[in-house]
Amino acid sequence: MRSERQPPAAIQCINWTCAAIFLVAVLPAAGFAQMVMGTDPSWWGSLALDVEQHLVFGRDFLFTYGPLGFVETGLPPDGWTWVLIAHDLLLTADVMWIAWVGSRLTKNALWWPLTACVFVGLTPQLFRTYGPYVWMTALGFHCARFLADWRGADLAAACAISLLLCFSKLTVAFVAPMPVLYVLVRLAVARGSRTRAIWLGVPAYLAFLAGSGVLLRVDLRTYLLGGAHIVGSYTDAMYIPMPAGFPYLLCWEAAFILLLVGVIARYAGALRKRGGGFLAGYSLALLVVIFKQGHVRQWGMFLPAESLPLWLFLSLAPPSARRAATAPLALWIVPAAAVVGAPLMPAAIRRHIADVRRSAAEYVDAATHKRPRASLAYLPPAVVRVLKSGTVDVVMSETSLVYLEGLRYRPRPVIQSYAAYDAYLDGVNANEVQASGAPDFILIHVHPGGDRYWFSEETRTRLAMLQWYDDIGR
Repeated sequence: MRSERQPPAAIQCINWTCAAIFLVAVLPAAGFAQMVMGTDPSWWGSLALDVEQHLVFGRDFLFTYGPLGFVETGLPPDGWTWVLIAHDLLLTADVMWIAWVGSRLTKNALWWPLTACVFVGLTPQLFRTYGPYVWMTALGFHCARFLADWRGADLAAACAISLLLCFSKLTVAFVAPMPVLYVLVRLAVARGSRTRAIWLGVPAYLAFLAGSGVLLRVDLRTYLLGGAHIVGSYTDAMYIPMPAGFPYLLCWEAAFILLLVGVIARYAGALRKRGGGFLAGYSLALLVVIFKQGHVRQWGMFLPAESLPLWLFLSLAPPSARRAATAPLALWIVPAAAVVGAPLMPAAIRRHIADVRRSAAEYVDAATHKRPRASLAYLPPAVVRVLKSGTVDVVMSETSLVYLEGLRYRPRPVIQSYAAYDAYLDGVNANEVQASGAPDFILIHVHPGGDRYWFSEETRTRLAMLQWYDDIGR
C-alpha cells in the first residue's frame, strides 16, 4: 500500500460513521444467535423472531432478486415499491462507481467483466436464487481489489478466493464459511509461498466439513455431490431445530473465528502492507451476513446486508486517498436504514401479519361465495369443500409444510435430503393433518415455484397449498 497523506477530518468522520453502522448491524446478530440457542429473552431476540414470523406468514418485502425482482413474487405492501427500487438502484450505483473508479486508477481490464458478473447476479431471470451469492462475492472482491492495490499474483489469488467463496456457499451452505475464511487469510499472509498456505488451509477446511457432517448427522458424500439438501440454517433453527450436536457446531465455528483472529493478530503488519486487512474485513463481513441471516431470501432484513463488506473495509482501512474517495459511497445506507427501520419494528410487523391474515380470510370468503370470481374457478372441488365445511385455519407460509409443522407440532425434524423431506411430509399428512380432530388448513403459498403437495383427492390430505400470493385477493 502506498503511503498517502492523512485524510481530512470530514473524511475521518465519514469513516467513523461507517464503523458505527457496521457495529449497529452486528448487534442484532448477537441477539439473533442467542435466541437461536434459546438463551435470549431480550428485545433483540424478540425483534428477530418478529421479523422471522413476518417472513414466514407474510412477504419478505425487503429482499428482491434485482431491480424488478419483486414483480415475480408479488408486489410488496403499499408504499414499499419505491423503497425496493431505490434500494436496488443505489446498490447498483454503488457497485458501478467502485468498478469505474477502480478501472480508472488501476488500468485493469478485469474490472468491467467482474462488474458484469455482479449484474448477472442481479438479473432475476438468470440467477433468481443463487444470484445474490454471485454478486455478493463479486462486490466484496471489488472492494478488496479497489482498496488493497494488489499486484498481479494477488489478483490471481483474489479471483480464486472469490470463486471459492461463491462455490462453497452454493455447495456446503452454512457449515463452510469459517474454514474458507481461514484459507483466505492464510493466502493473504503467505508472502511468496501460497502452496504452503493452501496445504495449511485446505486440510483444516476438510476437517471442518467432516466434523460438521458428524455434528449435523449429514451424509456429506451425497450432500457435496448435489444429491441432497439440508433444510436448516441458523435462522431455520427456530422452526427446525438442529440435532443435539448443533451447539457444538457453533462452538466449532467459534474456534475457527479465534484461529482467524489469531492469524490476523500475528501477521497484522504483513496484512496491512499486502492488503490482507481488507480480505479479513470482507471475511468477517461475509460471516456476519451468513451468521445473521442464514438464508438468501432474508438478506436485506433490518439493515441491507449487501453493504457490510464496504462498511467494514472503510472502518479497517488505513488512511489513503482511495478510502477517502470510497467512503461517501457507504453513506447511502443511512437514509435507507432510516426508511427501512420503522416498518421492521415488532408492532409494525404484527400489523402487517394481521393485514395479510385478513386478506387471506377475504380470499376464503371469495372462494366460497355463491358466485366466485373467475380467478378462483380453477380451484379443485375438494379444496372448495374444505373451505365450505368446518373451521378453516388460515396459515401464511413461504415455502413448505416444514414451517407449518414447526409452529404447531413437536418434535421438529432435521431434514437431510429431498427424499427424507418428502417422506416427512407424507408422515405429517398421515399422522397430523389427517388425524381426527385436526383443523382444516389453508396454507397460502407465496413462492412462485411448484410444490408436490397440492390438494387432491388422491392424497386425501386436508391441506390446500395455494400457489400465488396474488390469489389472496387484495
